[in-house]
Amino acid sequence: MSYQINLRIHGHSCLELRTTTDIILFDPWLKGSAYWRSWWNFPEQKNIEELISEISNVENIYVYITHLHWDHFHGPSLRILYREIPKIKFLIPKVPETRLKNDLLKILGNKINIIEINHGQLYIVSPNIKIQPFLAGPILTDSAVLINCDNNYILNLNDSKQQKLMINQIKSNFREGKLKVMLRSHASANSRVCQRNRDGGVKLKADKKIEEYSKEFLLTARIFKPEVAIPFASNMCYLHKDTYKYNFYSNTSDKLLKFYRENIEYSDINLKLILPGEKLNVNDLKISENKTSRNQLFSDRYQVLKSYREKYKKKIERSEFIQGKGSFSEIIFKKYFYNVFKYTPFIISKLVHGKVAFIEKKDHIYNKFFIVDMRRKKIFLNAISYDDCETLIIVRPGVLNSCLMQNNLNSLGISKLLEVRSSSIRQYNLFFAICVASEIGSYPFISIKQSIRSFKIWIRRFREIIDYILIILRFNKLI
Repeated sequence: MSYQINLRIHGHSCLELRTTTDIILFDPWLKGSAYWRSWWNFPEQKNIEELISEISNVENIYVYITHLHWDHFHGPSLRILYREIPKIKFLIPKVPETRLKNDLLKILGNKINIIEINHGQLYIVSPNIKIQPFLAGPILTDSAVLINCDNNYILNLNDSKQQKLMINQIKSNFREGKLKVMLRSHASANSRVCQRNRDGGVKLKADKKIEEYSKEFLLTARIFKPEVAIPFASNMCYLHKDTYKYNFYSNTSDKLLKFYRENIEYSDINLKLILPGEKLNVNDLKISENKTSRNQLFSDRYQVLKSYREKYKKKIERSEFIQGKGSFSEIIFKKYFYNVFKYTPFIISKLVHGKVAFIEKKDHIYNKFFIVDMRRKKIFLNAISYDDCETLIIVRPGVLNSCLMQNNLNSLGISKLLEVRSSSIRQYNLFFAICVASEIGSYPFISIKQSIRSFKIWIRRFREIIDYILIILRFNKLI
């Protein structure tokens, strides 16, 4: 081996590939919180300034962003990195929707160097490093990344859910037994745990059990057969007062490790934890552990999280106070949903049955509410009652105003800063999917240019289309 190859974990979903001459940072969330102070790195990440000092003299530095979610596309971290290391080149997957690229240009300016890489395209970073993105997802596109570093293959699946034919395509790019490392998420990044019946009762089957997330990770590892399987992109906790309770539903990596050790049928898999501040030498697969991260993960969870929140108490409480102040903005609400109506095809809006009410989460008796009728493409701002609404979404006014102003309702569900009460979770999910498709520009027929772009990208992803058809027809199961 001509030089050392190291993988380092810097936080929840931030992976660093480092050689003597090249660095690729994947999904750098390296500073503070995400999703309105709801999500925090856990164990806590190292200081971003230390990392910058450590890497700034390396010859070639790249940042790869897998998808648009804020725990992967973290604006504050990206701004600091680009300000301090302006030579950084940005790599992104070429996805049907242009918002990923547009948002990057918006936060960093038009002078940045962005390279879009096609699905399955082999991109040469340096003579010894090549990467291939593999797209997944029918609406908001995610990407897995296969890294070939001096014929050592590393697969960063992060949050992407690859199906049967797509998996076969990825595997065809390396020989059996040649995958050194696989990294994949193993926890919920959606609003399922926040969903209740219409009367507010707990909907027990809304979310998967912790064990199911663990099984999904281990079964994926069994399919790809890496030398080492690393739980990844789930190293986070909730410190906001409205989401703190969800920590005890999270499948953190220590819980996955416990499940793995207790179930002998997975003994063919070599699962190892690599925590923030730790590194894996890809040459010999030796791990350099970080005692602080290990202690934080394996100590009494209640006490650790209590201390963690206390450390950032002023910041968190200030955000909580601001989010609870004021009221829903009629201007922001109307602007967002009129845009959704504008870009949503008539036939798709007709699939939604029942109205959705957004209700302010406040401590006093009267809470302002707005109603959306997606089927009829109407908004009701001064209705007398929301009793006839099929779905209620209860959220703090500052949070809803912020996410609608940023045209990012998708982040509300991920943040878990909401309570959903619905008589049809299926209809709620459809409503949200339509909003997300509109805000990120997923519909191919918005313009001729967008239609051509979408067609070219989906042609390369034909296996994924076949996978979805087979799943709908129940010939295949969703992986």
